[in-house]
Amino acid sequence: MKKGMIRLGSLLLAGSVLLAACSNGGADSADNTTAQNNENTQTAGTAQPLTSLVQASDLSKLPEVSQKRNDTIIVGLTDPAGVFTPYFNQSGYDGNVISQLWTPLVTVDEKGLPLPNLAKSWDISKDNLTYTFHLVPGTNFSDGSPLTAEDVAFTWTLIYDKAYPGDSQIRKLNIKGGNAYTEGRAQQIAGIKVIDPQTISVTLEKPNALALTILGEYVLSKAYYGKDYKFGQLDYFKNLHGNPLGNGAYKLEKFVPGQEVRLEANDHFFKGKPKTQHFIYKTAEGDAWQFIETGDTDFASFTATQENIDKLKGLGFLNILPYTPSTYGYLQVNLENEKLKDKKVRQALTYGLDRKSIYVDAAQGAGVVANIPASPISWSYTTGGINPYNYDPEKAKKLLDEAGSG
Repeated sequence: MKKGMIRLGSLLLAGSVLLAACSNGGADSADNTTAQNNENTQTAGTAQPLTSLVQASDLSKLPEVSQKRNDTIIVGLTDPAGVFTPYFNQSGYDGNVISQLWTPLVTVDEKGLPLPNLAKSWDISKDNLTYTFHLVPGTNFSDGSPLTAEDVAFTWTLIYDKAYPGDSQIRKLNIKGGNAYTEGRAQQIAGIKVIDPQTISVTLEKPNALALTILGEYVLSKAYYGKDYKFGQLDYFKNLHGNPLGNGAYKLEKFVPGQEVRLEANDHFFKGKPKTQHFIYKTAEGDAWQFIETGDTDFASFTATQENIDKLKGLGFLNILPYTPSTYGYLQVNLENEKLKDKKVRQALTYGLDRKSIYVDAAQGAGVVANIPASPISWSYTTGGINPYNYDPEKAKKLLDEAGSG
């Protein structure tokens, strides 16, 4: 979510995006691969929207460097900070790397509904307070050490440590006994119970509709991350961020700031070793267009303007997949300004802002106007009872006149 300087009650969905992939053969990698956005927009024309995958039309145009790259996927990414530990990273770019190094207990389908992953199944009590997870047996971390319910318990407990510096939703679930642990009044969290190596239960103080997927996030190795653990002392984690031990499809081979994050296939991945041996996030600064044209990257994303659509199709060797992201941007009012404290002034500014022309038309239709702080593709989006604040300069003038005479 991008934040601007002033809020006018005006929101814009960063709409249609194209994901281009070089067609040099299939590859199996971890989920959540995210390419770097290239905000290349023009002011003329309106894109004819793509609704499905466009297959490469001429593979003979595939750059030689791509043809020779048979065991590697390269994705463009803004340079991460190198904090490759779940729950501790503050950068989404670090999160992209983490998504390859870890796989969660519970994942979701295209509709956001939970699916088994490292947890093969779960039980939920009738009062919706107790969740019991049954882990896939024989699961290991990338060093071959076993992943058990003890690791899950350690991960949840760590989040409740008083020294935990992050903002994990796990803490906001209010696990029974969590506050007592945070305050040092208990040696362990009462609501977390390890039943056996493959089974763990957790009890909340009150129901939460998101509990299953929040609890079903990444698992940290107790043997590795908890070796030096002492309540209230988590500084040692800083020495581990650059040497992660995960359980995902890939493991970290090398991180060169400003150049690349090099990953290699995890032999111990519970779904089987990926067919593609190497996965690289290319973090070197440069033009995303240049990298995709020369074959230096295999995946990149571009705003779905007509110009970009035509250019990508023209290359011939790319598969083009359109999708709509859930991101949005907005402008925020400075309420410390006396004039902006007047509601009519804020309404006037909003009516006077032609969002469609400025944002949607300028992006050749690759976006839509939203009127609440949520993406129109989100389950939470609604238009009911919402003033759309359509562009109306005359109404804006009238409101300003009323505010001036007030």
